Amino acid sequence: MLLLHGNGQSIAAWHRQIAELAKHFRVLAVDTRGHSRSLDETRPELTYDLLAEDVGQLLDHLQLRQVRVLGWSDGANTALHLARRAPGYVAALVLVGANLPPAPEAVDPALLAYLQQELAALPPTSAAARWYQLLLQEPHLRPIDLAGLRVPTLVLAGQYDIILKAHTRALAAAIPGARLHIFPEASHFVPHEQPREFNARVLEFLGVQQP
Repeated sequence: MLLLHGNGQSIAAWHRQIAELAKHFRVLAVDTRGHSRSLDETRPELTYDLLAEDVGQLLDHLQLRQVRVLGWSDGANTALHLARRAPGYVAALVLVGANLPPAPEAVDPALLAYLQQELAALPPTSAAARWYQLLLQEPHLRPIDLAGLRVPTLVLAGQYDIILKAHTRALAAAIPGARLHIFPEASHFVPHEQPREFNARVLEFLGVQQP
């Protein structure tokens, strides 16, 4: 089972999930390029296709296929791109706080305005600027782009997520057979805020019988 964290996070983002998931699966948590102990020496333009390619190369190196992928925020967007471009890698998808366009109909407009303000104050070639640009410019997906997915998918979000509920519902509806759950009284950080409920929901979806 592969865990993909969000923008500005690291493997540590999953500290309330790894031990529980590891009771049932071999768990692989990855630092995204340029995060924590993963380097980004080539510094190309950041896209979710590039990040999905990174994941594919890692899985090739480990000779892994048909992996259950749990992605949160940017990690969810990366997981979605991986499933679209190379479905042979993915046995199941759990998407937490994913979005399609970085637009006000999908993402809290106040957050988008904040990111624009922060980006304007940064040196254009800085690492932080590159990651802000990713958030503001990607992904470029439409609901119709998900119609070809044939991977079992669970879409999760918090009631007060920065990803708007209507968008999360539309995303789930666009993926054939996808299941949706929105956690009451939770934000974009539901894996931290409600770990017991979150872990149980993920394990149930993956076919693990709960006591």
